[in-house]
Amino acid sequence: MLVIGYSIGFMSLIFLYHLYSLVSRIGKEQIFIEKNVRCLQILGWEAAAITLLSFLMGVTCYIPMLLITASGLALTLVIRVIRNAFGKAVQLQDTVDFTI
Repeated sequence: MLVIGYSIGFMSLIFLYHLYSLVSRIGKEQIFIEKNVRCLQILGWEAAAITLLSFLMGVTCYIPMLLITASGLALTLVIRVIRNAFGKAVQLQDTVDFTI
């Protein structure tokens, strides 16, 4: 249980670092760029990995962790939808830039 807990904590810190880098780029008015799409893809995979670890912890050790698993699943899906929307926006912006 302790190893899984520390793994979740470490991966959460990495998740927060990538989230901070995404928000700082958006704060610099760099919104629809390929780097943000890639960062959202990484955030989605990290959220899925944290959710999987919390599921393992919930099944084996501590049942209330399954609530975190449920919220992690929702977060993963939301990040995936936002990533797809950003990807389409980047493609549209590139298309518009080439037509002008």
